[in-house]
Amino acid sequence: SFARYSISANTWDDAGAADLPYAGAVAMGNGAMTTSDNGAYIYTTKPNGGSNASSVFAYRYTIATNTWETFTNSVSANGYVHANAMAYANGYLYHFAYLYRYNQTAFYRYNLANGLTGTWEALTTMPGNTTSPSSFYGRDIGSLSYPGSGNYIYGTRAYGFYRYNIATGGSWETLATPVTASYYYYNERLV
Repeated sequence: SFARYSISANTWDDAGAADLPYAGAVAMGNGAMTTSDNGAYIYTTKPNGGSNASSVFAYRYTIATNTWETFTNSVSANGYVHANAMAYANGYLYHFAYLYRYNQTAFYRYNLANGLTGTWEALTTMPGNTTSPSSFYGRDIGSLSYPGSGNYIYGTRAYGFYRYNIATGGSWETLATPVTASYYYYNERLV
């Protein structure tokens, strides 16, 4: 479900916040991630059907009207779960994912000026470990963050910390390794 919190009342309201549109086998679950434009909307992506997902759907929630809308085009035709990170920067959504069925990663950008009918542009994916450890838990997790200004999106992925120049595109730059890098990087998040 999707819930909202009232700061003034210190209460959660589950019934008052519209549930995410139901597409595929799960309404929320592995791979679901949200971000905000710090204004009128919240955005989320989720896989269609868990580890056997055939596509990943994107949605926009309008805070003022408590309603969800579905993007016309899915993020990807390939299924993936567990590593689903999003960030908003300068009118674009950025989306990173580990394609579970194909042992690959993907990184996309969406121009919000296109409303809900645009397409997701494939960019150079975040580097990182894709072969070790043998379990996917240590290699698939990722997070993205935009500090609110500047030309860089920052990301973590399985033992690594990187940044991507959103103004010029191109490749990712490797930064200092996080001090908490470990095998189970399962719930990593950047703020």
